[in-house]
Amino acid sequence: MQQRMNDGYSHIGLPRFQTAENALAAMDANGVGKALVCPFETCPDLKEVHRAYTIAPDRFRIFGLALGQDRSEIETGLHAQFDAGFEGMRLTLEKIAEAPYVLDVIAERKGIPLIVGHQGGLAPEAERLITFLDAHPDSIIVSPHMAAPTSPEIFKTAPAVKALFGHPRFHVVMSRQTLFEAPIMTAWGRALIEHVGWSRLMWGSEAPVLYWRDETLEAAGAWIEQFAPTREQLADFRWRNAERIVFGRPARTPAPLQLPYEPFDFELDRPAPMWPLGFNADTRLPARLVAAWMAEGGPSVQPLSAYASKLLMAATGGLGG
Repeated sequence: MQQRMNDGYSHIGLPRFQTAENALAAMDANGVGKALVCPFETCPDLKEVHRAYTIAPDRFRIFGLALGQDRSEIETGLHAQFDAGFEGMRLTLEKIAEAPYVLDVIAERKGIPLIVGHQGGLAPEAERLITFLDAHPDSIIVSPHMAAPTSPEIFKTAPAVKALFGHPRFHVVMSRQTLFEAPIMTAWGRALIEHVGWSRLMWGSEAPVLYWRDETLEAAGAWIEQFAPTREQLADFRWRNAERIVFGRPARTPAPLQLPYEPFDFELDRPAPMWPLGFNADTRLPARLVAAWMAEGGPSVQPLSAYASKLLMAATGGLGG
């Protein structure tokens, strides 16, 4: 396999995402050498993520979740994950505001906070994240999904955001580009190149979620070319930065995962937003689908999306887990 890319952000876990084997097969088919993988609160399958590391520790770096009923259980769970070989933790801005001590545990275990936020430029917690980096000189932060796209004007109006994105140990994974309108993402992409720079930007696929948008790994990797990077900048972006920032760190030894809880007890029950940009179906399908749905009670029984989901579940059987 000729390595062309390292993936800075993707998902493993069932029933929402994919198995370790499915992830490896897609990586091999698309020239992806290594991948940063994590679960998500809507599918907190820490066991499958951990299994991925045990079967392919040379291909994956795994990130966990801050779960638990109280501080003691959350901290015990974090240490259990680090003991088992997890490299860091996926944290939302809401989790940081609710349980800021989680950052201290990550620093203690020399892990990486993987910061995900929907608020523009991570603004609500930008100052706290700067404080974390300054208090722990050996620490880094990685933020996928382009670190919460917004208007580039934020770099003029929010000094903490500008300082965070300019920090030499703050790194951004450019993923989920097509979920937003192209002008927004183009402007934000240019702002990231200016304020973060090619040496701290990484490519990420968000696999398998990008398939929900009818994207391909190849297309996701090519998106950056609109900014006309040099050959060296493109190599840095696609694989060298991730190798240096994440995969080049000393690998943790895989060990049994002994959690103080069942992760799915903390699952967020949310539907999977497949085809957010629209489902381009065969033109003959809508009338057939609606007629079949109406024959089974229509909206008085369930919404059309629930009926279609039931049909797809039956059609796919046990594939994918």
